[in-house]
Amino acid sequence: MYNTDMTIRPITMNDRPLVEDFFAVMGEYSSSFFNVNRGNEKRILKFFDGTLENHVVWIATKEVEGKELMVGLVFLYHAHLLVPELGIAVRDGYHGQHIGTDMINFVKEYTHKTGCGGMTLITAQTNFKGQRLYEHCGFQRQGVHTSGEFYYTLFYERG
Repeated sequence: MYNTDMTIRPITMNDRPLVEDFFAVMGEYSSSFFNVNRGNEKRILKFFDGTLENHVVWIATKEVEGKELMVGLVFLYHAHLLVPELGIAVRDGYHGQHIGTDMINFVKEYTHKTGCGGMTLITAQTNFKGQRLYEHCGFQRQGVHTSGEFYYTLFYERG
């Protein structure tokens, strides 16, 4: 883990202000890949009214000027399946600090421990930073998803 000053933890009901702030400052670049039409924002906010099903959600935080700041979000869609889908975003201004790598490695450890067979994800064909991150973390591009985005997989070996 690169970020010894960062905490990755499950989201809690008290985290709504952190989550709202995270999405409020998300710039056009990140929104164009991760929050198209506010889709992931709406998805995560469902956690706070108890309607987010089959997801496991974590936030990454750092202490900045004496306050907790959410610097990353990572979650598994379809967490009940053998191969769930990964969603990940890093706060604008914090890219290039290995936060994404740390979050993916955290989720890889979680999915190994819980008996998953791997993970999948989709990303915009123009998300070059994300593609480098995913490939660095062991994901392999399989082709183009029906959504037009690149489809990546990370499968685990048995035993």
